[in-house]
Amino acid sequence: MKKILTKFKPLLGYHSGTNAIRKIFRYYGYEIEEEMIFGLASALDFTFTEQKQNQLPHFFGRVMPVEFEKNLSTALGIKIKVCDTLSKKRAFDEMMKMLNAGDPVMIYVDVAYLPYLKIPDFYHFGAHSVVVFGYDDEQEIVYISDRDIRGFKITSSHLEEPDDYHILSYDNLILARMSKEKHQPPMNRWLKFSLAGMQEINYDMIKAAILKNIDNMLGSSLKNVGIAGIEYLSQKVLDWKNMDDSSLHHTAYDAFTMIDKVGSTGGGCYRKIYGNFLRIAGNMFDDEFLYKCGAEFIKTADFWDELATDFENITKHLDRDILKKISSKLLTIALREQELFLRMKEYLK
Repeated sequence: MKKILTKFKPLLGYHSGTNAIRKIFRYYGYEIEEEMIFGLASALDFTFTEQKQNQLPHFFGRVMPVEFEKNLSTALGIKIKVCDTLSKKRAFDEMMKMLNAGDPVMIYVDVAYLPYLKIPDFYHFGAHSVVVFGYDDEQEIVYISDRDIRGFKITSSHLEEPDDYHILSYDNLILARMSKEKHQPPMNRWLKFSLAGMQEINYDMIKAAILKNIDNMLGSSLKNVGIAGIEYLSQKVLDWKNMDDSSLHHTAYDAFTMIDKVGSTGGGCYRKIYGNFLRIAGNMFDDEFLYKCGAEFIKTADFWDELATDFENITKHLDRDILKKISSKLLTIALREQELFLRMKEYLK
């Protein structure tokens, strides 16, 4: 049997999660910009995980999967059910059931097992989202849509093969979904959407989402989360000089990917996509303050992108002296973001 959801349309995107959700929304007749999805999910964040046994240090610039979908569904008044299972058979069967019912399926996958990306073999990241929109039982393949389209690359690899859709074997798909590699293994996750009752975007909705994001960044009691997490990373990054060459290379590559647009962040560790959300909201509701804050976040994204270049240079030259510059820049970013969030809190409260 072969089934392709011909009504499904690929779209280029900047962040895999928001791009996948935008395509699902559009499939069912709802048009919401990617930046708006990110902002309504109060998705901007920062979490730093220290080095542990068999795990290198890692940071992440947005809220974690599950929390992202929960925030978005609450904001819009819809239902997004995040499902997972230890059974690869159940994960596959549920996907096929949804496709046969005419529903595209948003799933989480480990990028290491997406052959069209051509990324380094050592790099694993399981919070990447794609949409499955068809299958062919005879050839044992699925049709998936990532955030690329033909001519629009989403990695730094010169071998990458961007296209409107990609074909994966059943075995490859199963491997990508059930990967247990760090960081953030995909856990066979898939999403079920119930969009009845979707609320029209209004100013109160925008305000609530921003205030929740402010609390994420300023209100955590944990030293590794939010603004405090950026400050903590500025201290801990100096210790990376003691890593062996292989560990330093892998950690710096991960840091580069978690900041740069090729890592599905939209650029600037998700700060550019958040800045554009604020600018769109400012235009929608004639709020000059929000628009200007958006412009400031985009400037902050430029600082983050400078850091991405620094980390990329470490991967190429293993120059440990760059870590001192990175530490200083992180403190500057933390102070800048703290000021921005405090100004928005004062304005919106």
